[in-house]
Amino acid sequence: MPKPVSVHALSGDPFELTSSTRILATGDATDATDAATVLADELRTATDLPLPINQNGSAQGAIS
Repeated sequence: MPKPVSVHALSGDPFELTSSTRILATGDATDATDAATVLADELRTATDLPLPINQNGSAQGAIS
């Protein structure tokens, strides 16, 4: 997984991965889906959560 260019901490509640968390891949379909697949594979191994990938929908409760 590539190292992020930058990280910015924001105020608010921490984001928690749960069995209903999904990954939202928007933008260029191929690039976004490829990146989402790599992220999902890494997180599924670490968490044993399903983490489905969606191309559209609300970002609420999703990794986007």
